[in-house]
Amino acid sequence: MFAIKKVSIRVVCTMIVLCCPSISIAESHIDPFILKSIDSHPDVVEMKNKISLKGLEIDEMIAEDGISVDLSTRNKTPLQTNIKQSAYSQLNQRQSYVDALVTVQKTLYDFGEASYSIDSQRHRQKAAQQEYIAVYEQTMQTLLNLVVENARLRAIKTVQKNTITTTQKLINELKRRFSSGVGTLVDIRSAQLWLLELESDYEKSQRDHHLTVKTLDEQFNVSEQQAMVVAQLVVRFISTLESSGQDVSTITNQSQASFQRSLNRINNKKAAIRSEVKSIKAADAPHISGTITGVLYDVYHQGVDKYEVYSGINLSVPLFDNGLSNAKQRTLNHQLKIQNDAIVMLGNDKRLAFNELNQRYRALAAEQQADLEKAPHLREKLAQITLKLAAVGEGLLNKLESSLKLAKVERSMTAFPHLLHAMNIDYLVLNELLLIKMSIEPQH
Repeated sequence: MFAIKKVSIRVVCTMIVLCCPSISIAESHIDPFILKSIDSHPDVVEMKNKISLKGLEIDEMIAEDGISVDLSTRNKTPLQTNIKQSAYSQLNQRQSYVDALVTVQKTLYDFGEASYSIDSQRHRQKAAQQEYIAVYEQTMQTLLNLVVENARLRAIKTVQKNTITTTQKLINELKRRFSSGVGTLVDIRSAQLWLLELESDYEKSQRDHHLTVKTLDEQFNVSEQQAMVVAQLVVRFISTLESSGQDVSTITNQSQASFQRSLNRINNKKAAIRSEVKSIKAADAPHISGTITGVLYDVYHQGVDKYEVYSGINLSVPLFDNGLSNAKQRTLNHQLKIQNDAIVMLGNDKRLAFNELNQRYRALAAEQQADLEKAPHLREKLAQITLKLAAVGEGLLNKLESSLKLAKVERSMTAFPHLLHAMNIDYLVLNELLLIKMSIEPQH
């Protein structure tokens, strides 16, 4: 009942030819330009930097858990003393010296504290990567919808301009007839009011068009000429979806939206929190570390002849932290609850968005079907009025009124394919499939 007749789309888009049944925007020769516009967008750049910082933090944590080597010195320069030298060892009896110490230290066992912390950070990095893809996809959605809106406004303006021209001609004809004693001034005033309404609508389209072009330039550095090329690619892309049965029309047979990527992002955040809890628990357990120390005695006077190397195993046992560890675990458990709530909210948001898009599609389909049915009747009525006008010389105002009704339907039919394209883009983004269907893999 709500199936959209694709024949009407092809009639309106006769300049667009479906050259390849499997073509995508990513396969076109200008995809680097499209991707460059997205890559340079502030939201995408911000997320890319966030992922880079996560990677650097992981490298830092891995380095902290490795072997550390320190070089230090200790020296003695006597100023004043009243202690018998016999009370000290031979080394301590040296009047002045400079010793060099090299210390190698490595944590031998920490019950997984470091590894859990690193694992937590890696899960956060994965969540950031999935969030980056979402931001990239939403930015692509904004660009494509602006491109489609630009094409729609250009087409609508053409129809509106033609209607205004036709109306002006008929008004001039009404004035000539009135001057000849045929017709009334009321007819002329009614026609002029219709013309004012048409001109007002055209000015609004002009303003919207100007705003769209400005937004494309400011947000994406895309000119209107470039936007027109991208719009043609969008038409081919949507045609591919339609031919393979993956377009928005399938929403009527779909029970809910797909949001696996968003779900994976939240699950990665949950996994990061769980690993962090394990790390805090491990921090309460004993830690064992090993050290190797080399001492070069009195390197200033003796060189490297006198040295000593010794090692040690150190045991550290946390005894009391005033409840800090438990407080941290309670905080993390609450964060885990927040993520569980986020899953519920995600499902609700997706369900509402899915239902809203479903209703929009059904309304658009019904409107298109009504236009397809009304257009032939209006054309037939207009033809009959034209014949009557030629025969008896009356009914010019009726002709203008019928022309305006037909022009309104034609504007709606002209806008339809563009609205459908935008709806297809929104449908893919809702199901988190836009980049997949476009064969685009964002690099971060």
